Amino acid sequence: MAIKKPNLPKKNKAASHKKTKSKISGRRIVNTICIVILAGMMLVSVTGFVMLQDILSKKESERSGLTADASSRIYASDGTLIATLALEDGVRENVKLEEIPNNIIDAFLAIEDSRYFDHNGFDLPRFIKSGMNNLRVGGISQGGSTLTMQLVDNANMLKLTEEQKNEANTLTKIEWKIQEIFNAMELEGEESKNEILENYLNKINFGGPARGIEKGAEYYFGKSVSDINLGEAAFLAGVINAPSTNNPYNGVTSYPQTDDAGNAVLNEAGQQVGVVSVNHYDAAVERRNQTLYQMLNHGYITTDEYNLAKAEVLAFQLNGAANFQVDEFESFIQYTTNEAIEKTGLDPYTTPMDIYTTMDIESQKLADSICNSDAVDYTGTPFNLTEQYDERFQTGFTLMNNQTGEILAFGGGRGDITKNRAWDQDQQPGSTAKPIMEYAAAFDVLGYSTQHVLEDGPTDYTDSGVLWNADRKFRGDVDLKEAINHSLNVPAFKTLQALVNEIGMDGVKEYMRKLGISEEIINNFVMAYSIGGGDLRMTPLQLADAFTAFANKGNRVTAYAIKEIKFQDTTIKNYKAKQEETKVYSEGAAWLMSYMLAGAVDEGWGNINSFTNAPYRIYAKTGTSSYEEDAYLYEYPEGSAKDKWIVGYTDKYTVSVWAGYDKGVLGEDNYLDDYKVMNWNLEGRIARTMLDQITNNGEDASSEMLVQPSDVSTISYTKGTWPYATTANNDTQGYILKKYAGNLKAIAPDALSDPSSITVTFKDGKIEYSMTPYPNADALKEKSHEKTMSAKGETATGKLWFDKSFIFGVVQYKYTIKLNGNELETVSSESEKGTYDKIPAEAKTGDKMEVCGFYQYSKIDTKSNQVCATVNVEKKANPVGSDFLNLFIEGMSYADVSKNIRAYMKTNFPDIKYIIQEDKTAKLGTMGEKTDITPGMVLDSNKTYIIAIGSKSDSTITGQ
Repeated sequence: MAIKKPNLPKKNKAASHKKTKSKISGRRIVNTICIVILAGMMLVSVTGFVMLQDILSKKESERSGLTADASSRIYASDGTLIATLALEDGVRENVKLEEIPNNIIDAFLAIEDSRYFDHNGFDLPRFIKSGMNNLRVGGISQGGSTLTMQLVDNANMLKLTEEQKNEANTLTKIEWKIQEIFNAMELEGEESKNEILENYLNKINFGGPARGIEKGAEYYFGKSVSDINLGEAAFLAGVINAPSTNNPYNGVTSYPQTDDAGNAVLNEAGQQVGVVSVNHYDAAVERRNQTLYQMLNHGYITTDEYNLAKAEVLAFQLNGAANFQVDEFESFIQYTTNEAIEKTGLDPYTTPMDIYTTMDIESQKLADSICNSDAVDYTGTPFNLTEQYDERFQTGFTLMNNQTGEILAFGGGRGDITKNRAWDQDQQPGSTAKPIMEYAAAFDVLGYSTQHVLEDGPTDYTDSGVLWNADRKFRGDVDLKEAINHSLNVPAFKTLQALVNEIGMDGVKEYMRKLGISEEIINNFVMAYSIGGGDLRMTPLQLADAFTAFANKGNRVTAYAIKEIKFQDTTIKNYKAKQEETKVYSEGAAWLMSYMLAGAVDEGWGNINSFTNAPYRIYAKTGTSSYEEDAYLYEYPEGSAKDKWIVGYTDKYTVSVWAGYDKGVLGEDNYLDDYKVMNWNLEGRIARTMLDQITNNGEDASSEMLVQPSDVSTISYTKGTWPYATTANNDTQGYILKKYAGNLKAIAPDALSDPSSITVTFKDGKIEYSMTPYPNADALKEKSHEKTMSAKGETATGKLWFDKSFIFGVVQYKYTIKLNGNELETVSSESEKGTYDKIPAEAKTGDKMEVCGFYQYSKIDTKSNQVCATVNVEKKANPVGSDFLNLFIEGMSYADVSKNIRAYMKTNFPDIKYIIQEDKTAKLGTMGEKTDITPGMVLDSNKTYIIAIGSKSDSTITGQ
């Protein structure tokens, strides 16, 4: 093998760094010296000598397999081998040392191990210096590791769980370090410096999916390692110190402040007091510059070279992630390796293991095809609508089994998956959060039925404004079906308000905790979470996992990708997954939520229509998030949408899809206008495509609604009432948890006020009366099915679903009229004042007229107490007019004249008694002599008068 010669430090050009294999005897001598020194250090403690003896006895076994080139293997659920995590796999490509430019080797030596070619795997001066520092701080803060020791640590010393690492005390850490030292020195006795350096550079983690120097160069700079310049070399050497922190692609991340023990810092109320933000680009530049300084300090570069490289703008050099070539199934492989580390504490890239996953290979192939623009057309015309997605429009999605928690497939994104959008890049979930944040819990806690009515109107939201729906319209009263199907914001917000009022913020946070939402997000809870806003952020995986509670009887089943891990080193305990479930909602509440989401699919409003014609039952919710107040920063129209969501599930599978733009960029139209929000439906087509595949076009999915559980029953009541009430006009039937179904009560009208007074007068032959005005004037008005709503200066009109007046009527004024104690009639009035002119003819002056007033509903008999007043009848003495004479017409028959007289007397003198007689001496139709009524006479009601009519007849007619 060719020997790689590193650049010679300019301050010591005579030094030779070419190394060959050392003789074992010489190495043993050096090892012995180191052991003596270490032993002296250890004897400072009481148990030091015993501990050192134990360490030396174990060092050989701990180095087993150190230089073996074993590989981890990953298998799909059907047993197909899908990846081998070896040096030559898709995220790691082995290169020879002579292919690596000197500036890269110089950079690594300068920042990581400047005495690499001078020590035997253990740098005693550096170790002593770090030891002194550790004594000063009272712990292990610096390891003093050489490149050889790092290689040993990466390759063989990570066979520890995270729990073991976290619980290790200082003595244990010292033991590990000494084992590492001896293994490193033994390795240098078996391999040359160049072999160790080459192995190191090909194994080291460079962040993201990149392992090894070649993939590191491609990942960050889009070029082979052989083409890397000085500044880029310094970056690559620096990034490995903290590959996540120093990865400029990671943007800005935040995490809670922690104390020395790693616990979150809390105030007296138990809330986190601060969040630390890390700008990964700034960290990367700072680390690159530190490496350049060390290269200058150790003489590898000149001052001019240092200044030129430091002045380079890293952002202009980064060019690799978008075209970084990764393995087939890479989205799933990345997640699997992370889960393996989480579950075992061991890295599959450095600890050989066989990983058996939950991946459905056909579904993952389809997901990869979608992300490669093959299975789903990104520029086609589905539904006769042109969808022209630019290359910046991204997607991320997750498919899982909602009964077991098995993750079946990931769609990490189109092209650049530096941040895997299926499980590593979170977004505001928009309206897809409404079922999990408030509606399902409302069935459990508030006792909502599926026909519950909420007001959609102007509502206080912020200090300066109201909460709007996406279409900036208010509808008034809406039922849950309309609120959910049309993703209305105000009803969702009011539902979460009601939950907070009932169980407090702590109760709501506990629901979030059970849904698997992070503590940082929970602690930042604000009411904007009701609409998927604020700091509420989720990945498609997290959202799919939360939605499993609806299909799984209220139990969220924790998502996982690994069924089993078998270690190739049989001394390490194997891992086997156990299904984990968390009770979130009652079984009934989960079913009620599914019932509502099935209805949304049946209606097919908006982008959910991609599921409507499926031959199997799908339950779904869509969502959208906007740039909100940041739109102006990018000169986007107000209210511009950033992305869209859809979550759909069957009785067995759940798919969650995000589609949109990663971020706004000035000068780029990274937004969706109203038309695109309503009509472009990439997320719906992806979701339907994935569900069709996994269900074999519905053969592995039920076409029926989930079975109604025993804790759900029906309820009949008057829609719009709350609490729910029954009346004679029950007009709706819905589903509700059985424990709330018995809470129905008969609705009663509001209690009527009692009138305090009434006045009655007799005037001009009529009774006039006036009662106390009803104190609630609105109760007197006929209600329409429309109402006015206002908040913070915004006014809107909308539907009024229920008012008691629709059942009981409006309040009316009622008056009962009596004459001398006998009831004549009861009359209604819209006013507190009225007149009664139907005084009986028999009523006479001095008779008692009583009027009793009260209030009564117009549609029922409920009435208030009454108030009464009495007045005397006063009849005026009216004289007989000259028109009396006109009643007698000569020649008119006796009968006709009699008829005219009766009509006249009834109209003008109804209380006067009279007798009509025939006068045979008078001409036919004329007045007879015995008539004792004459014009101008005032008639007395106590007398009986005679009215004579001329006639040849001898008969007498009596009338009164």
